[in-house]
Amino acid sequence: MECKKEYSARYLREHPDRVRATKNRCRNNKPDAYNAKQDEWRQNNPEKRSAILARHHFKHREKRLAYNRERRRLRPELAAAVFAKRRARKLNALPRWLTAEDVTSIKEIYRKAKQTRLSVDHIIPLAGCRICKAHGLEVPWNMQLLTLSENREKGRRCNECWIIMRQRADASRGAACGYAKAARGS
Repeated sequence: MECKKEYSARYLREHPDRVRATKNRCRNNKPDAYNAKQDEWRQNNPEKRSAILARHHFKHREKRLAYNRERRRLRPELAAAVFAKRRARKLNALPRWLTAEDVTSIKEIYRKAKQTRLSVDHIIPLAGCRICKAHGLEVPWNMQLLTLSENREKGRRCNECWIIMRQRADASRGAACGYAKAARGS
């Protein structure tokens, strides 16, 4: 006997046009209800949604990079505006009360990052944490050195939210795999 999940997956593989047509019909006939249902799912499944987006982002990386290069080439003024916005955000995050010693410390952190080939990460992101919405400042005590892969994994999350997210991921991996529990010594 085939379970519902397996049946749904098989049906989706065998009849993608039918599934797409049904989704389009629902989306076009009742757009408000469809959007409300989608919003509800996104709110109830933030980890699943971020995993789906990450897979899509990774799968289409080359295509996205090529698109961005071409867009910067065709619209240099747009690229300049984006970089200017980032610079402005960084300038706004640099408080006026910072001392000369603090500014020197910031420069030293960036120099050390370049020497060690590490990435400077803001403990609380300048643009704001995606989860708790906290905004950080460009100050030495809000900076840490991470590897590039760690910095990308952390993304726009503060350290506390990132640690919680990693603990949840480790717990879900451990629940699915007895070997992982044995390796951790649980």
